[in-house]
Amino acid sequence: MEELKNFKYNSLVFIKIVTFIIATILFQRIALIPLSIISKTYWSQYDGRGLNEPWFISSGLVLFLAALFVCFVFLKYVEKRQFSYLRVIAFNYKKYLATGILFSFILVFLFTLLNIILGNTRLAIIYSSFTTTLFYIVLLGVGIFAPVLYEELVYRGYVLKTLETRFSAITAVVISSLLFSAAHFLRPDPSFLTFVNIFLAGALLSICCIRYNSLWLPIGLHFGWNYFLWIFNYPISHQRWTNPILKLNYKEHNLITGSEFGPESSLILTFIFIVLIGYLLYRHKSKNPN
Repeated sequence: MEELKNFKYNSLVFIKIVTFIIATILFQRIALIPLSIISKTYWSQYDGRGLNEPWFISSGLVLFLAALFVCFVFLKYVEKRQFSYLRVIAFNYKKYLATGILFSFILVFLFTLLNIILGNTRLAIIYSSFTTTLFYIVLLGVGIFAPVLYEELVYRGYVLKTLETRFSAITAVVISSLLFSAAHFLRPDPSFLTFVNIFLAGALLSICCIRYNSLWLPIGLHFGWNYFLWIFNYPISHQRWTNPILKLNYKEHNLITGSEFGPESSLILTFIFIVLIGYLLYRHKSKNPN
């Protein structure tokens, strides 16, 4: 009887998570319909250079607001909990956010420096004016921050926390990271190594979220990673930012530099993620020996 009861509650958790993810995707698709109509009228979604600025900014905001709405509905009517359930209420949120951004900058910078030293890539600066450069930096930040918030609310927010209510922290980390990686695997030209690295990245973000009981450190890490990758002109999920201020030229794509999908196809990142996850688990075990 106890096993049947556990099976029922465990199944309910998975049903809630699947329903939540499906509802988020559907609501986002519905919300993008009027935006696409406006886009065709006032600006081009694609203008020959890839993603242009108006669509990039507006679509990212729509994706975030749609996910935020679904989170609100599920928290109010399904979980019957406050927004603090998602770990968004944190006293040191500015510190966590800044720490995550700084750490990601260092990681991207060192990754780029290593590839330049090895002769795999070279960088060229494309500078027009101070005003244009400043506008570019701010615009890129706004455009990236919104979808990062959406992904963190979904995977390290609702999904991870809901899994923790019925399963161990390790199980919750593994399942939420698998879902996170699977979502990225739908993008163009992923590889098995890409799947593994995004899974490891998701695990790292999830462990940080649980370890510090805050969603803001994962947000900072995730935002900083995406932001500085595009500052350095790397592809993210097979997309590049248009009109970069730094132009990255590959000599060739390989297991060190990554692929056209992005640096997530690099073995260097596999090693780094494993080391960081091991370090966090070691720190956690040393502080909680029992």
